[in-house]
Amino acid sequence: MNVSDADLQQLLADVVRTRDEHRRELQRRAGSPELGQSREAALEALEVYAAALNDRRWPIPPRMNQDLRLLRALCGHRRAPERRPK
Repeated sequence: MNVSDADLQQLLADVVRTRDEHRRELQRRAGSPELGQSREAALEALEVYAAALNDRRWPIPPRMNQDLRLLRALCGHRRAPERRPK
């Protein structure tokens, strides 16, 4: 994945947006299907952003690594998805 600076900014905006949506769902309806969907969306956004950082060989912020581990555990993901060869 070769992303521009603007694409990277959009990916980070997606992380922030999905995280905010997930927090709102947590406050509204614990245990609802929408909560699970928002959790999966937040995880997907974080994984895409982390992959873009990895492709640039940039470090993933510690808080994002914590969030990835937590969301993977909550969503039932055992490990990080396989990286595709370039």
